[in-house]
Amino acid sequence: MEVGRFDNSVGMIIQARMASTRLPGKVLMPMPFASDTTLLGSITDALSSTGAQVVVATSENQENDPIAEFCEGKGIKYFRGSEHDVFSRFFEIQEQESFSTIFRFTADNPFIDLNKLSEFYQSFLKAQVDYAYSKGMPLGMNFEVMKGNLILKLSDLELSQEEREHVTLIIHRHDRFNKLLINIADSAELRMTVDTPLDYAQASLLKLELGDDCSLNKVLSLKQQNPWLFQLNQGVLQKNTSENQDIQLVIIKKLCLETGFNKVYKLLDSFQNGSISTVSESN
Repeated sequence: MEVGRFDNSVGMIIQARMASTRLPGKVLMPMPFASDTTLLGSITDALSSTGAQVVVATSENQENDPIAEFCEGKGIKYFRGSEHDVFSRFFEIQEQESFSTIFRFTADNPFIDLNKLSEFYQSFLKAQVDYAYSKGMPLGMNFEVMKGNLILKLSDLELSQEEREHVTLIIHRHDRFNKLLINIADSAELRMTVDTPLDYAQASLLKLELGDDCSLNKVLSLKQQNPWLFQLNQGVLQKNTSENQDIQLVIIKKLCLETGFNKVYKLLDSFQNGSISTVSESN
């Protein structure tokens, strides 16, 4: 397979909605500043160039009508389903499309290294697992992939509300699934997702410099030349929306792996498995 190219049996599904606590409407904000391209548009443009099928998964809520209009204007497939049951969106898309493989993307991560994506995909195919996710890329640049029929098998399980909102969470929670963590880089300390105004400001500046080439090599070269660009959002913490402690542990452990905090991951893993006890508070 040519680097960066996929066949059309592969589905690139992008979760997108206008609601955002910290930066409402961010997915259709210009990327970069004063550009005709939106944040979502930069993602669909990059993924469409791979040869795979791109589908935007949004909700039926009226506030997401602009996303549907954007997709229609660009000729991009889209699906509208439940606002919070994101899993059902993926399930219904797979029922319609029968993808051999599904990549999961979110519409707040505009930086995609297509060569790393291809490298990751080849590792997934070689390993012959049901699900894989990457480690070591900047936050917002890692990948997730699964066999298409896995999403159908997962629908037979009794999924919690959190597992329906966070599509692949059920896979991370249970050892029954054949999954693999693939280490493809060593730059987890960088934050390149768009969740807050500071993230958006930095992403716009980075996009002005990077253009369509969002390769990690170019990112690291830019960082060496202009380190201040990557300091704008250093104090921003990734939001965790779940109130369930077990779910929080799973999400935090995954973030620790993705961002290089392996010792913290092992400590949390020991806690979750009961190897260490909690420390009770006393007056």
